Amino acid sequence: MAAEVGQRGGLPRSVFAKLTPTLRARLAYGSGAMVDESLFLNELRPQLGPAFEAPWGYFASYDLRTCRSIQMMEDLVATRDASFGTPETQISRAQAEEVITTLATLHGTFNRDPRLDTRYTTLRTVGQWYRSAEPFRLDKYHGLAMNKAAHVIPPHLHRRRAETWPAFMRSVARHAELPQTLLHSDVHLGNWYMTGDGHMGLGDWGCVMKGNWARDVAYALSGTLTVENRRAWERDLISLYIEAVRLAGGDDLSFDNAWLLYRQQLFQGLLMWTPTLCHSPLLPDMQPEHVALEMIKRTATAIDDLDALDAV
Repeated sequence: MAAEVGQRGGLPRSVFAKLTPTLRARLAYGSGAMVDESLFLNELRPQLGPAFEAPWGYFASYDLRTCRSIQMMEDLVATRDASFGTPETQISRAQAEEVITTLATLHGTFNRDPRLDTRYTTLRTVGQWYRSAEPFRLDKYHGLAMNKAAHVIPPHLHRRRAETWPAFMRSVARHAELPQTLLHSDVHLGNWYMTGDGHMGLGDWGCVMKGNWARDVAYALSGTLTVENRRAWERDLISLYIEAVRLAGGDDLSFDNAWLLYRQQLFQGLLMWTPTLCHSPLLPDMQPEHVALEMIKRTATAIDDLDALDAV
């Protein structure tokens, strides 16, 4: 949306508008997501400051009766010459480090923040977020997707595929036992953007929730990096996160505990993509099949590499 009116008053020349125009879009987005993304844009984004690489929100509202919503935010292509990631996007080591420090800033800023429970009461926990999706039978469609994607899943993990759903549910339950912060929670490559000068930023806050930091970090490293780069860099990147989140106000984590949590939360990334590949007819197609298969390959390979089934 572009407009000339108001330029002299400091209004942006263009904005990006996110809408829910169809029934399937409203079912997929849901009342919780529209409430929480509006909360992020209206109240939480400003607390992260101008140095945090994420879009500014201009207006966000919703109607709980109809589940219609609109979020008007910064047009990143116009303001930052941004381009968004695809499975073909190669993330450099420096960009991978920016992914980690961006998440550390987010998590450290809201680490153990009592307002997550007392003021921002609409924010769902990881467990509540998945319970809200129960009508869409994620368990059923996860199983179908594990079979459909067999050719990209390591054989050892595929033989144990019946264990992946229970392991995922245990990884969800861990969040109730762990320190809470604000999570982006959908940190796949398509939600990261590269600015014109090569920096990494985080867009699309439609799945924002509260939970433990390890969900975001596990999903980001297993999904944004190629298998080879993730294997080569992940230990160093976890060490970088430990230092960066401490400096941003987070807990002082030990490497061994952080590494265990990272392994346990790898199922969170996989379960964002198996119900994308195979999903309820109530939901729209959210990503091309080749994208879903690549993300399943990456997250499943990380689970297999790090023996995550036996860690949770």
